[in-house]
Amino acid sequence: MPVSNERFGSRQRRNKVSVKYALEMSARKNKTFTLAALAAILAVSTVLHFWRISYPSRPLFDEAHFATYAADYATHRAFYDIHPPFGKLMYAAVLSFVMPGDFSGASEFIVTKLNPKTNHLDTTDAGLPFGDFPYVPLRAASAVVGILLPLVFYGFLRALGLGTVGSSLGALFVALENALLLDTRLILLNTMFIVLGLAALTLYFQNNRRPVAGGVVWGLALATKLSAIVFLAPVVIGYYLIRSSTNRKENHIFERSLGKKFFFAGIAVLILISSLNLVFFSTHDRLNVLESLGWLYKGPAASSSAGSTFLASVGATAVDVALSLSNYVEGPPHPQGSPWYLWPAMQIPMPFYGESDGASVKQIVLQGNYVIWFSATLAVVVGFAVFYRYLRGYLRPPLTMLAQEGGRKEGDVISRPSDEANSPAGRQRNTERTGADVHSFFLLLGGYIGALLPFFTLVRRSTFLYHYFPALLFAIGLLVWFLARALRLEDFDTLNKKQIFFLSLIILAAVGGFLWTAPVTYGL
Repeated sequence: MPVSNERFGSRQRRNKVSVKYALEMSARKNKTFTLAALAAILAVSTVLHFWRISYPSRPLFDEAHFATYAADYATHRAFYDIHPPFGKLMYAAVLSFVMPGDFSGASEFIVTKLNPKTNHLDTTDAGLPFGDFPYVPLRAASAVVGILLPLVFYGFLRALGLGTVGSSLGALFVALENALLLDTRLILLNTMFIVLGLAALTLYFQNNRRPVAGGVVWGLALATKLSAIVFLAPVVIGYYLIRSSTNRKENHIFERSLGKKFFFAGIAVLILISSLNLVFFSTHDRLNVLESLGWLYKGPAASSSAGSTFLASVGATAVDVALSLSNYVEGPPHPQGSPWYLWPAMQIPMPFYGESDGASVKQIVLQGNYVIWFSATLAVVVGFAVFYRYLRGYLRPPLTMLAQEGGRKEGDVISRPSDEANSPAGRQRNTERTGADVHSFFLLLGGYIGALLPFFTLVRRSTFLYHYFPALLFAIGLLVWFLARALRLEDFDTLNKKQIFFLSLIILAAVGGFLWTAPVTYGL
């Protein structure tokens, strides 16, 4: 019996409504599970960061430097440091809030002097305990930044096109990485510039592109540590990915304009923040510091007038910048230093603290989660293998053969499926088919290489395991990328029992790796 047009149209409308309802319910379910996962990760990260945060009550490694510098900013006491001021200003703001007034007598934890043999500045731990100095609020401020790191990393992976399950897994890996955890519990700058750098890339690569906002945040990262220059690598790689995936010139111009906005916004913020030294310290005091270190000679006539002249201020700033850049790339050896090629193998762990009560020894060591660290290293190795195969396929010319039959003339090209896939048109179709998935792989692998690039090209000073942190995060991103592809992880509403089983095993392994290293993370 024929179905009337009216009944057929009614059925179509009901089908559309049911499909729309199913999609809405699926999206709502995914959102609920995503928020629950992130809330759980946030809770775990908070507990891990604040547990035993007051132990020990003495500076660990560079805490002696940055606690002293924070007090110097809070009391407007001029000093010299190779890093820009933003991170230290944040610590100084916390210090001024919790302990207003002059506490300069209780905040000298380093001894600074010029090494006449190397002509470099030697700043050593004075070996003093914190005493009445409010170190716990400063560690707490650093911990808050560390708590945000997994969430920012989640946003970064989502901006690259990974699903909510894979991105949440990456956030959990970051929360359970012992070396990152220890560093963010101390009065240091590393995780501060890393969080800002990842946030900048998230703003730049998200669907609603925000290059200026991303550049501003990247500028804050640079104003914390110039090491944040490594976060420029994915921006450059993103431009070349656009060039290789489309022949439309307007797309190239648009992507280049986004990169320029990002770069110049960041440099402008760096200059602006760095100029705050002119506000906190008088030119006279800055010149006195440089002269006391043997880097500048004012002369008796200049001593009375240099502090009030613009040229003297410019000169002091120029000397500051030149010395900072020099100390970033050159410096004396350090007993805890390690070269860049040992970092993927987690070498060399850095002992921060140790004490013995006769029966046992308690140590705090900068050492990572073995499961996460070495799995990420394996992901990098596999990533290079995949890139090599891609490079061979991309560069291999079409196969030419001499035709002997079928009416083909000598010299004709015999088309094969592999040749078509490797042709420009085939590569274009393949790129369009895989889309953001391929781009995210190259951005993560390129980000890893870019994070290490300064250390095997320019840097000739002592380097340490924590210099690997930006590269480690890109490596963890690669690990998640491979796991997401292997397990076909997308969103929470699409998970099946098999995927949940393997995810449970992966999470248990990561937790086991964390517990194995936890004693030297907390000094137990």
